[in-house]
Amino acid sequence: KLMEKFFEEGSLSEEEISNGLKNSIIHGTAIPVFACSASENIGIQEILNLINMFLPSPKDITEIPVQKNGENKTLDLTKYNKKLGYVIKSVTELNLGEIALVRMYSGNLNTGVEIELPEKAAKDKIGQIYSVCGKKREEVDEIPAGDIGGLVKLKNTKTSYTITEKGENLVVKPLHYPEPVYWKAIRAVSQSDEDRIGPALNKITDEDPTIRTEMNIETNQNILSGQGEIQIGIVQKRLKDKYNVEANLTDPKIPYKETVTGKSDVKYKHKKQSGGHGQYGEVYVRISPTELGAGFEFVNSIVGGVIPSKYIPAVEKGLVETMKGGILAGYPVVDIQVELYYGSYHDVDSSEMAFKIAASHALKDGFALANPILLEPIHKVQIVVPTEYMGDVMGDISSRRGKILGMSQEDNKQILNAEIPLSELYSYYTSLKSITQGRGYFTQQFAYYQKLPNDQAQKVIEKSKKEDE
Repeated sequence: KLMEKFFEEGSLSEEEISNGLKNSIIHGTAIPVFACSASENIGIQEILNLINMFLPSPKDITEIPVQKNGENKTLDLTKYNKKLGYVIKSVTELNLGEIALVRMYSGNLNTGVEIELPEKAAKDKIGQIYSVCGKKREEVDEIPAGDIGGLVKLKNTKTSYTITEKGENLVVKPLHYPEPVYWKAIRAVSQSDEDRIGPALNKITDEDPTIRTEMNIETNQNILSGQGEIQIGIVQKRLKDKYNVEANLTDPKIPYKETVTGKSDVKYKHKKQSGGHGQYGEVYVRISPTELGAGFEFVNSIVGGVIPSKYIPAVEKGLVETMKGGILAGYPVVDIQVELYYGSYHDVDSSEMAFKIAASHALKDGFALANPILLEPIHKVQIVVPTEYMGDVMGDISSRRGKILGMSQEDNKQILNAEIPLSELYSYYTSLKSITQGRGYFTQQFAYYQKLPNDQAQKVIEKSKKEDE
């Protein structure tokens, strides 16, 4: 309506512009962007003036999306007067410790009140409350509805938690945080800092949920991820400046997997005599591939007691342990079937350990004969770029062994859906930023595993052998 009036009359009043901006911001159809510097005090006063003039006040927010008992609902704040708040951020300060910044939607939050946290089914008791403005902290008795305040010394309250009165079971719709687009493996430079880097990173991720850490069990690396190189660099600097922990950042290892595409039939006899009881166990196994994603299948086809049943679990255990450590290049073995169909034992010298060792060697021998391959993770990627960069972006995807699945247009932007190997994604953020002059962005998620090309696989295998030397 405002656009129609502007084109008909040629101008809008300041009140119409202000109300129009407020309504657009409330409904999420307009997002204001300001260029400023808080550290250099550039543009701060102008932003405060614009916030006062054009942005909606808490009274303008009359409805918010919530969940009650698991059902999506819209809460009318004009008719709801009980305590309802949302923890928008947590910060850690030297003197006060962790401060939970709470935005109160309804009711006044007072010192000494017990609150409930529906997301965790837990409780907390409100202690000191602070009014927060820049670096200034002023202790107050309450946070009124519509205001933001700081809570300290809480046991259970964290970022994105809802604060309610007893029995309300209301959950405020959480803020949406973008998925990571940049990853680095992080570890402490000094061995003495290994125990300190984890808690320090936890505090940083509590303060900024767009930063994530995850221990990759397969590669045994702590992965730090976020929205770009600058953000991750700031985390590294904060670790050193604030927590006195110096950290190294490296490219993460790719969680490849190993499997076979052919079949083999092998036997292995483990026999050792060194005085007293010896060691004896012989197994015959057939190795074959299963469907991708089917996992490991152990088939016991022993008949006639050629291997006593008490030793069968040891055979399977020997196979599983060997698969975890990898055979071809040190990566987990997946999607194979191993059939134990024959063997032999010794009344005195056979043991669980002997059959476990025999099974391990048989798997290694048979794996090498069954056309082993490496599997690499493939991720689905959605890329949004201005139309004029489409050609360069598509060419870059092809150079990364990517496959374009489709594309669509939205306004003056192109949306590309593609599949790209994870090994090519770790550097994609920097490349896309360079190609599109910072105007392109992407989201990604794991899709599936597929065979790594032979030339690439050979490089991975050779690198693994060098690391083992």
